[in-house]
Amino acid sequence: MKSDKILIIAAVIGIIIIAVETTFGLSSCEALGKDSAELEYPFEVLCPSCGAKMSPIPMANRVWPEFKEVFICITCGKYKADGVFYTRDEWDAWIEDRQGKRNEKIATLRIEKLKSYGWTDKRVKRILDGYIYIGDTPEIVREAWGEPEDINCTITAYGTREQWVYDLGCYVYFENGRVTAIQD
Repeated sequence: MKSDKILIIAAVIGIIIIAVETTFGLSSCEALGKDSAELEYPFEVLCPSCGAKMSPIPMANRVWPEFKEVFICITCGKYKADGVFYTRDEWDAWIEDRQGKRNEKIATLRIEKLKSYGWTDKRVKRILDGYIYIGDTPEIVREAWGEPEDINCTITAYGTREQWVYDLGCYVYFENGRVTAIQD
């Protein structure tokens, strides 16, 4: 799950801080460039479910800027963020919702970018759906399918021909800047 990855990242950051402390003789506060008041945690936070001591997640406010401090119960997986307790499912749902809002923002910005080229709503929709057609320009193909893995170019007396190579044996052929063939 996403929270497992985040927990692993937080643990790795904690290990790096310990390595800096032991290698350079710095305290964790000095290693992070903060004074001790900024990093002071009430280490006796107890989990309401199992009674185990909850551990602070180092630098959690950089991962989740909405919270000043985040704790996790290693025993049962409960989270505490700014005084509110979350079950693992609630925390995962919050992360997914946050990621969903981020994805919506990215999609909106992409649509605005495509419309800024002067393309119609119909063309923008088909680009977002990943469709390309004979006669499309290289710009449209890049927006719909992304950058090709390779481009093979042939220049003849009759013009320029290109073969764009994509994953899984997909090819797009251009002549003089327009799609002339699509091979799946």
